[in-house]
Amino acid sequence: MTDYEGMTDEQLVVACRSGDEIAWETVISRYERLVYTIPARYGLTPAEIDDVFQSVWLSLLKNLDRLREPDRISFRHLIGKQLPVAHRSFHCNLSF
Repeated sequence: MTDYEGMTDEQLVVACRSGDEIAWETVISRYERLVYTIPARYGLTPAEIDDVFQSVWLSLLKNLDRLREPDRISFRHLIGKQLPVAHRSFHCNLSF
């Protein structure tokens, strides 16, 4: 049995690249609080934070094979790319 909690980020990314769903769930579990906290600090609404959360994980999943340094997942970078988009799209959808 594999100890996913004891795996490094690099080991988890390698496992995720092989389609290991438990490794993916472990990555999310390890970093979900961070991915929620950063947009909240920027004053986004709960709905915007949810959008950023989903976008960050989708972006990471799509780009797992392109990570140059799998031991250093840059969530701040991924979140930073999503903040303006989430904030702008949410407020544009509400203005009539």
